[in-house]
Parts: sequence; structure tokens; C-alpha cells
Amino acid sequence: AFIFVPQVNINRPFIFVPQVNIIRAFIFVPQVNIIRAFIFVPQVNINRASIDSKIYQFITGHGPFVTYHHRFGLSSYDRCVCGDNSYSNHYATDCPVTKPFHFTKPSAVNLSTWCQNIVQNKISLAQLVNIMKILQERRHDIIISLRKTFLAFTSN
Repeated sequence: AFIFVPQVNINRPFIFVPQVNIIRAFIFVPQVNIIRAFIFVPQVNINRASIDSKIYQFITGHGPFVTYHHRFGLSSYDRCVCGDNSYSNHYATDCPVTKPFHFTKPSAVNLSTWCQNIVQNKISLAQLVNIMKILQERRHDIIISLRKTFLAFTSN
């Protein structure tokens, strides 16, 4: 649900206007990562040590993922080594790099249940931590091989 915020005209210096627009854009643009985090963890847990930082990286998508690196200009290619989209669910279900720790791929209908089950099951959390460790250890290799693939593709 979107909240209607009326346009505000403020008699301030010009520098203040972009800040208002940034705030308005933040209100109106749906935040995919916030929605994704809510699917995994629908309630706030005040125990700060309850979930490993690698799991937070997976949930929010802010981790050693090629799309995340591409978004900040750290990678010139936004696809995984295998050619698929490099989102965190791809690494958990499809990617050959993390094949020993794959989960079964959920249908769109069961996605929220799948996400909640992963966070609540200790074995699944351990699997997820292993996936993130592989990606963390191999992130430089993955980015370098992607650059080679990208350069070979663009030179032809």
C-alpha cells in the first residue's frame, strides 16, 4: 500500500529541494529488499545474535552476489558464471557453483513458506551459511571469470 504524500513547496534554498525529492522517491518506490526480508523474517527479533551476518546478506541480497557488485560498478557483468540472473535465490537453488548445498526450488505460491522454513530450520541455516561461504571465498574468481567471459563475448 502506498501512502499519498502531497507535493510540498518550501521556501528554502535550492539545495534543500533535491533532499525532499529523495525522501519522496524513497516513500513511493517499492523496496524489493525490504519486502524480501519481511518474507524471510516477518517479525522483529530483538536478539541480535540470533542470525549470522551471512544469512542477513542472503536475505537482503547485499552480499557477494554479482548483481550486487554490478549495481555499484564493481563488476561489468550482471550474470552468474552459469549465465543465469545472479540473485541470491539462484545460488540457493540453481547455480552449479553451490550445487552441494542446493535447496529445492519453490514455486511462486510457496515462496513465503519456503523462506520462513529456511530461517527456522537449523540444518537449512547451516546449508545457507555454507553457500555464502563458498560465494565469499570464490567472489574474486567469479568476478574475474565473468570479466573474461564478458571480454570474450564483446570482442567477437
